[in-house]
Amino acid sequence: MSSRALNISRSALRHGFTVKTGETVAKGTRVKLTAEGEIDQCNANEAGIGTAEEAGVSAQKGVTVLLDGHAIIPVLVGTGGATINKYAKPVADGYADITVADGTTPTYASGMFMQTGVAGDYVGMMIGIPTPFGNA
Repeated sequence: MSSRALNISRSALRHGFTVKTGETVAKGTRVKLTAEGEIDQCNANEAGIGTAEEAGVSAQKGVTVLLDGHAIIPVLVGTGGATINKYAKPVADGYADITVADGTTPTYASGMFMQTGVAGDYVGMMIGIPTPFGNA
């Protein structure tokens, strides 16, 4: 076991979030968005937005998260809508949530929604993230 964890994060995208009321977040754990600007610790195998750089307690503001992506950009929500903390795919009229895999149709994830919206809205999407999708 290493006595000191390697940390090369100077160029990482960081952002402060509020911990969900009634929850705690441990330093170095995976976190997800539960509402706009609000985080909670991920359960096993759950999609998240990054890693908590510090611990946080119920309703604590400004808890820093090292985000997975390298930028958050405004995108147009298309048919199907955008849901916070869901992966996004391109559709004919913008971007929408990726649906459950059918095993045959390839799906290309473009990022993860940081806000919720309906067709015609503009929401923030984190880009430059690892995507676990193949055939969806």
